[in-house]
Amino acid sequence: MTKTENNGKIKGFELVFEDDVNNGVYRITYNTTIDPDVLSEDGDLTYENSAVFSWTGPEAGDITKSGDPNPNTIAQHNGQKMGSWILIISK
Repeated sequence: MTKTENNGKIKGFELVFEDDVNNGVYRITYNTTIDPDVLSEDGDLTYENSAVFSWTGPEAGDITKSGDPNPNTIAQHNGQKMGSWILIISK
């Protein structure tokens, strides 16, 4: 596995099978998190996960899939903060 980093954050990874994959079934699972303090290049709060599967041989090709989670406004802006302040004036 080769990973791609940007400012110490993993931005992607690549898996390369060293041997031929002949009618094998492989499941690749990973977890990801949303960092609300990291904006996209245009300053938008857009998060995207994408995957590309490429293969070689007589029927070479690739498949690309992506997903865009849509967190609610509170989550997009790093949560909800609440508090109260009570002022007591005594004579």
